[in-house]
Formats: sequence, C-alpha cells, structure tokens
Amino acid sequence: MSEASKNPLEEFTELYGQIKDKFAELPAVLSKLSAFSNGIFKENNELKLKLKEIEKKFTELKAEYEAKEANIDVAVKNAEKYKNQLEEVEKQLAGLRTMYEELAQETAVDIEIKDL
Repeated sequence: MSEASKNPLEEFTELYGQIKDKFAELPAVLSKLSAFSNGIFKENNELKLKLKEIEKKFTELKAEYEAKEANIDVAVKNAEKYKNQLEEVEKQLAGLRTMYEELAQETAVDIEIKDL
C-alpha cells in the first residue's frame, strides 16, 4: 500500500509499531533522569549551605579585620601622641641642659673668683 491509500488507523498502527520498542525504554530513561535531577538538586542544596557557611565566615573575618584595623588606628594615634610628648620632654630637657651648663659656667667662674 502506498502512503496515500492508507487510512488513519493503518498509519497509526504502522507508526506505533515503529516506536513501541522505544516506548518500552522510556520508564528506564525517565528513572535515570529523575535520579540525575535529584542528584543535581541535592548538590545544589549542599552548595547553597556551603555558600552560607562561607558568607558567615567572611562576615566574621571582615568584622575581625575591621576591629583590628580600628585597634591599629588607635595605636597609631597613641604612638603619635606619645611621640609628641617625648619631643616636648626632650625640648624641656634641652632647656634644662642649657640652664645647667650656664649655671655650671657661672659656678666655675665663682669658684675661680674665690680661688683668686
């Protein structure tokens, strides 16, 4: 029979005969597909959990970094303050040294005058 002379039932029967073996394989393929998609779903959930853990750790490390950075800033300011105080003390000591030297010279002159 030619294609034009087949009725719709004969066309369906012929087509069904060609693909019925493929339909038998369909449940196994669907099972594999389901298992595969379940695996992907499980892996996706695991990755989401890991991402949340990493984000939490990142937030903790960022907070720790910011706290340490703030401590460093305070330490630098304190060091600058103490440096300025030290410079001031050194200036005062230099002034005292000068006064001491002048006094020592005057005392030496007084002693020389007394010796004369």
